[in-house]
Amino acid sequence: MKKLARLEDLLKKNKSTFICTDEALALDGESLYERSLRCRAYLQENGVTVNSRVIVISRNCTDFIIKLFAVLGLGGVVIPLTHNTPSDIIEESIDLTLPGCICISSGRTDVSFSCRTIQINYEDYRHKPLLEPASGLSDDSIALVMMSSGTTGRRKGIALTHKAIYSNIQGIVEYMRPAPTDRFLTLKNFTHVSVLVGEILTCIYSGAHLFAPDPYCSMAKMLQNIKHYAPTFLFANPQLLKRLKDYTKKTGSDIRVRTIYTSGAVLSGTEAQELSAVFAGSKILNVYGLTETGPRVTAQTDSNDAKYGSVGRPIKDTILYIKNGNSQEQCSSHEVGVICVKSQSLMSGYVHSNFKIQYINQNDFFETGDLGYLDDDGDLFILGRANDTINVSGNKVNPVLVEETIRRLEGVEDCIVFGVSDQVYGSRIVCLLAGNIQDVKEHILIQYCNSTLFPHERPKEFIVSMSVPVNEHQKRSRYWTAKLYEEGALQYRRLPF
Repeated sequence: MKKLARLEDLLKKNKSTFICTDEALALDGESLYERSLRCRAYLQENGVTVNSRVIVISRNCTDFIIKLFAVLGLGGVVIPLTHNTPSDIIEESIDLTLPGCICISSGRTDVSFSCRTIQINYEDYRHKPLLEPASGLSDDSIALVMMSSGTTGRRKGIALTHKAIYSNIQGIVEYMRPAPTDRFLTLKNFTHVSVLVGEILTCIYSGAHLFAPDPYCSMAKMLQNIKHYAPTFLFANPQLLKRLKDYTKKTGSDIRVRTIYTSGAVLSGTEAQELSAVFAGSKILNVYGLTETGPRVTAQTDSNDAKYGSVGRPIKDTILYIKNGNSQEQCSSHEVGVICVKSQSLMSGYVHSNFKIQYINQNDFFETGDLGYLDDDGDLFILGRANDTINVSGNKVNPVLVEETIRRLEGVEDCIVFGVSDQVYGSRIVCLLAGNIQDVKEHILIQYCNSTLFPHERPKEFIVSMSVPVNEHQKRSRYWTAKLYEEGALQYRRLPF
């Protein structure tokens, strides 16, 4: 393996070819690096030093990259948050990480937080001296604290070291094989770990061109961005790809991208086949991981891209096995169990209130909490979260399998299946149907479920909403959907049966 280094070296080493373009600016690596050095001097004047923890909030990717490398170059720790993060969640992040300051630019006005806030824009530091990175810092020091989405009800931080992130980048580069001539277009929020490590830092590492436009734009604008930037690598989540598919079919448009990587959720086999038929000129590849693993764990490549529904094989220097939840033994091929991972990219541990870190043993396998199985070729298939399993009268129901079945019914655009408390059954299965389902007849839906699902798998209630709820990280969450449902905060109508 290539000698590990600290993250602030990435931009310096690849500034001659790297370019970043967003809604506000297009800056080459030389300009980005110079600005990060001047911003570093400004932050140092404002008290940021070695081991300082800094919440960074930026609206634009170029500005975020400058602040990221400025803090890292001072030996600090970055806690990235999106520019539209609600104030109460910012306060939760402050309680968890106890930052020395919040570094805000590009548009936040609610700056009354419980720790010091630095409003900083280019004019504030453009005339500052070029401050070179601090020396003698360890690869094992924490670089990022990523905030979890709180999908299980308890928000926490996830501490990732320079060494862990750098190792993951090298594994990603091994399967992607990007070149300085490549063009990365990300359609997701740049502060999510999958985007930050798997796309932005990997792009900087390869010296390629990064395009990071506003991820909250319309489908028309998104399609325009794809055509305008002409990327060789496109990054999106499955829901976004499905919306793009529907929009291109509706408008008669076409998308021509060499490779499309999808992450954030698993693209099912049926969905992958449908997308491949529409985006015929592109390879659509699933990747899998989670924040705790740095983030990437597995990826599809050219050798297994036709295995629809698979998330590929372990990336370089990553070991994976499936554990039987009952016997605790390793599962055989096609046997479903809990996915366990060991790599140099594992987190240091979870960050709890007042920056108390619950360290993990990085020599052990980390239980991801995801259910899946390996086929005879060693390709991984994901079946959802273990804690999403719904216990109906002692029968364990995997909601992912129920969803995949219901989605195959003509007229169903999207759905999410979740469990709620029930005094008779222990849990009751509810299915939220999303989008325009006017063509779905209630009696047809019931007949279909009765013929394709076991009695304990059948939803006891069907509700209809415009879309599947997402949390502040724009991720689908059964926990969050069930919570909204039980609290009466979910907008829906019941099907009359």
